[in-house]
Amino acid sequence: MDSSQNGTTSYRSDNKHALQTKKIVKMLLPELEIEDVTPTLQPSRLLLLPGELFSKVIDFTMASTTPVHIELFIDMARNPELYQAEKERTTLLPWVESREEQLSRLPTTAPQFSRTWWLDLLPKTQVEHYVDWVAGNATCTRFRVCAKQAFFREKRHIASTSFLKALMSKKISHMSLSDQALAQHCIQHVIIPLSSIKAASFIRLPSISQAFANVRTMTLYMDMIPSRILQLHSLETPFTKPAPFELQDILNRLGFRSETMAVEVVLTSCHLLRDPERSLRVGLEADVYPILRTLLRIKSMPKPATKESQPSSDTMPLTPGVRLVIELVV
Repeated sequence: MDSSQNGTTSYRSDNKHALQTKKIVKMLLPELEIEDVTPTLQPSRLLLLPGELFSKVIDFTMASTTPVHIELFIDMARNPELYQAEKERTTLLPWVESREEQLSRLPTTAPQFSRTWWLDLLPKTQVEHYVDWVAGNATCTRFRVCAKQAFFREKRHIASTSFLKALMSKKISHMSLSDQALAQHCIQHVIIPLSSIKAASFIRLPSISQAFANVRTMTLYMDMIPSRILQLHSLETPFTKPAPFELQDILNRLGFRSETMAVEVVLTSCHLLRDPERSLRVGLEADVYPILRTLLRIKSMPKPATKESQPSSDTMPLTPGVRLVIELVV
């Protein structure tokens, strides 16, 4: 448990130092300003720097306390009409009588995937990350390679377990295979939002920890609903705790890579009216630990060579929990 706390504290200290250096760098070099977007460095001066210093500057420039919601960018690229329609719906004036008149008052729709389109539709928390990504992809090869690596390595990434599993299999549309491989290799801090305490999400964690070998901190954000994710500005909260010892122990026995990865749990504001740690403990004991222990029992059983040698229902009762575990494992 102490190692988890030290790892988390070290990461936050490094990130704080990076943000301070980022501000200094941006004051010294030319800036590209887009409305209220965080200024982004012009690459021409950077290319004159020695390799190691060049990489450090890019790393510090990409650092941010606001997590990047990579799934949102992918989903917007997949379903642009849905996001445009939602934007128009929330922009319509309620006192105008007809929908035709409402639509006529809207500005002309920008071409899909233009900078104006992205900046208009993205939540404020994600605009900085979009500008960083555009700047890193719009220049020479040396800058682009270094900037992409820094984008994935220095930022905190919000991603569901299903998205991370798809990234492991390189099955994400609207994201190149090389970018998927780079993300899997470079990401160091992943934030997994959990809308409820269910075993299915926890079962995936050991394989994710093995596949993302450079992740240093995995944050489980409890009771996080999608609309609240997009408003997340920072993880600096007094309700960030190391994962419960029993959860860590079971995950380790299932193959979780705990030697170099710290696991922390963030309890959201819905827990403030009661004991947050007790609420988490009760939820884990009721809905997660029984299924994880059953999975451990199944994994420890010798695999039968023939159908006749398979364990009977007396030795492994097929309760709903066991059936769920078998489905997830298979």
